[in-house]
Amino acid sequence: MSSAKVTVSLPRELLQAADLAGNARHYSRSELFREALRLYLLPTYEPTSQEVSAIEEGRAEVERGEFVRWDEFKKDLDL
Repeated sequence: MSSAKVTVSLPRELLQAADLAGNARHYSRSELFREALRLYLLPTYEPTSQEVSAIEEGRAEVERGEFVRWDEFKKDLDL
């Protein structure tokens, strides 16, 4: 997938909020804005072939029983 650079003007407060959210998630600004656009456009978003493959692999793992139930996970973490 090719990329294009864009310039966007934002109010300082919105940029600060975006930076805080990105830092909390360990996202760069670009990653944060890409993810925000994906979520905003979700009804029309088509997953990439990598995402489809990851979903299919996850479903196959569940079918094979290769997962941890939530209650077991919490127990392992002493929650």
